[in-house]
Amino acid sequence: MQGAEETIQPAEPTIESSPEQLQGYLVAEAKSALNSFTFDARNACMAKAIGLESALLTAKSIGKPEAAGQLRDIFTQAGEESGQTFSEAFDGTGKKVEGKDEAYNKAMNAAGEVALRHLPAALEAAGINVDVHGLLRDATFDDVLRVTARELGQLAPEGLTPDQIKKSLHETAKGDYFENQIDSLPFSENKTHLSEQDEQALDVAVRLANSTWKVGQVHRAAWEGNDGRINPDKREVFNPFDLLKKIQYDRVVQEGRQPQEALIKVGLEVYKDVLQYKPLVAVPQAGQVVDPNL
Repeated sequence: MQGAEETIQPAEPTIESSPEQLQGYLVAEAKSALNSFTFDARNACMAKAIGLESALLTAKSIGKPEAAGQLRDIFTQAGEESGQTFSEAFDGTGKKVEGKDEAYNKAMNAAGEVALRHLPAALEAAGINVDVHGLLRDATFDDVLRVTARELGQLAPEGLTPDQIKKSLHETAKGDYFENQIDSLPFSENKTHLSEQDEQALDVAVRLANSTWKVGQVHRAAWEGNDGRINPDKREVFNPFDLLKKIQYDRVVQEGRQPQEALIKVGLEVYKDVLQYKPLVAVPQAGQVVDPNL
């Protein structure tokens, strides 16, 4: 019809799509979600987009593109559940409800628990058979550093001591909220590396945690009344996982640091995703009640 404005929807990405193409798709879908007329529509739209984007990158990272379809379903469901935790803070039309700060704040910390519930299914879909609770519980910073190198397409670092890593982070992570915890980072007491399946499982775990967290950003944007949370130019964390890690790595190098220092700094960002799981898989104390769904 003459004069009508035509909206062109971005083509759905595939396993061959680049991280940059995935970013364009993700941002377009996030803007569409933010403009939805109901909370449920906003949540479903965002979970669908992030579920697809994250599943494609996960399948590619672990070398199992054939698992992308199943992973998409699992990541999408996990994203919907994670986003749904924000529902108490909004009315049916998706508008912020005043006085619901407690519910909103609680939802911001729910992503890790939701991710852990869906992680076994994601690993099964990927053909990975490991004790994932034990893996997450015992994962050290040097374990995560090897997985980070894998995610960045680099060789795993060898010969680095805990003191060298901590010294590097005290330089590159100045002002980071995690700065005062650097000296308490856990390291392996022996030189035994994770198995190939363990590394793949840890990779899937951090990507699932990142995706469940990312779905909540559209609801945080609605709460704050602007699109800052879903704009990569303002919040670089709202990016496809692989692109985000590359951006973080390149920035440290551009600051004049050595590539190894950049790898360590990105390793810290990945370790923060692992930390979402740590309290949930800790060995229960005597008399402590454990959620059977985790």
